[in-house]
Amino acid sequence: MVLLPQRAFTAALPLELQEDIIDRHGASKPMLAICSLVCKHWRLRSHYHTFATIRLTQHSVHGFHFLMKDPFSRSAVFPRVRHLYLGPPTPSLSWERPQLIDLYAILAYLSKLGNTETLAFGNLRWIMLGAEVLTLIYSGFQKIQCLELSNIRFSTPLEFTDFIRAFPFLRRIVMQDVTYPEHPQTVPSLPPCPIPPGQYGLSLCSGFKDQRLKKHLRWTRIQGLEPLNPNELAELGSQISAINDDVSSLLRALGPSLHHLELSSQSLYTLSDTGLHTLNLSDLPHLTHLSLGSSARVLSLLSWIVVLLEQIPKSTRPALRVLRIAFASSRQFHLDIPFLRCLAEVLTRPQFGRLQVIHFVAFNDFVDQELELTVERVVGDILSAWAQQGILKFTFVR
Repeated sequence: MVLLPQRAFTAALPLELQEDIIDRHGASKPMLAICSLVCKHWRLRSHYHTFATIRLTQHSVHGFHFLMKDPFSRSAVFPRVRHLYLGPPTPSLSWERPQLIDLYAILAYLSKLGNTETLAFGNLRWIMLGAEVLTLIYSGFQKIQCLELSNIRFSTPLEFTDFIRAFPFLRRIVMQDVTYPEHPQTVPSLPPCPIPPGQYGLSLCSGFKDQRLKKHLRWTRIQGLEPLNPNELAELGSQISAINDDVSSLLRALGPSLHHLELSSQSLYTLSDTGLHTLNLSDLPHLTHLSLGSSARVLSLLSWIVVLLEQIPKSTRPALRVLRIAFASSRQFHLDIPFLRCLAEVLTRPQFGRLQVIHFVAFNDFVDQELELTVERVVGDILSAWAQQGILKFTFVR
């Protein structure tokens, strides 16, 4: 009997499945680093996620400039950049001349590639970037469709208007604490111009130290509407400044254009809820997503939730589709039953008749499956009508 030599057999997954494996780990930098060691194709696909977002700060700009000068790393990193963040970790850091030179070179190369989709700026006094860098930003990234601004200080409203005007194809902007520090007294109580047409999302959060509400505004352009008016957006930007406390006027200005609203408290103390208690939601007829609560407090210490829900306007065609309630879970969850009963009574009103999801998000520092089952059972019993429709959803965050 003659034995034939065995042939080596290798099984190869289709490229689509290989890429799916890598994509599933797209948010994990350690896993992407491991995937990049498998083969050339896996390395290129891993780099697509690893370098999709880069942050240019005073600490990182020299390193990225070094990568750009090397032909191998330049082709591996920069063509994959889609989201670019520019700004120091804290507002107090200034840009030195060598750092600005490296920054200019990187921005010029990214502008030439033309792949960047989102520009994000944070913790900046705008004038600190210098005339050369600002001119490049205004002229080299005109096709940008998304802007994100957080803690940005412009010298004048006109400076902000000129910045917005540099992006004629803008479709989305996120703003938080956009200020004009040289003219704090000129912040109006109401926008003198109409707000730019589009869909809006607004997050309001009461902080740890004071009762001021931190404002986070998202604007999305609606397909087919007229181009953005930079002057209108600049006026609206002044409304979300940290030095402007007139949140009620902001809500009235947004009115029917506001579709997503998130209200939260990060403080352990109920005294910080004054700003939330005094809000008026009666002028928001097209609100579709509403998120309320706190990750630091139990439901019985979040009485403002029921107060605000009672203000949701009545309509023959209720708009609200998703209600999210966040809270800190406790082994004494039975103490939250009175709150849940008040909530159940409010939700029987017609304005909540078209809810598709009631999402309870419970925060806890430890794993307690028995408590999680208790939360689901108690909430399900009190909101039984919603539970029978399959509308209740639970998420437990540790």
